[in-house]
Amino acid sequence: MYSDVIGRSGFVSWRPEYGLAEIGYALGSPYWGRGLATEAVRALLRFGFDVMKLNRLEARCNADNTGSERVMQKAGMTF
Repeated sequence: MYSDVIGRSGFVSWRPEYGLAEIGYALGSPYWGRGLATEAVRALLRFGFDVMKLNRLEARCNADNTGSERVMQKAGMTF
């Protein structure tokens, strides 16, 4: 059984009074380009909207981090 950590994802802030949360994610470079971050973000979005009943989910990245920007776009997020 594997136990290596390849990255992380989760809610970095939550404002229940506004129905708002921010998600964050990081993935080790050997695992980039496999769709893993996109899969994690999609799962967070589903959980946030379906289970937590949020109105809005946000994420951010550095302007030069086009890979992270693409992850958000593929997961259906808009700027």
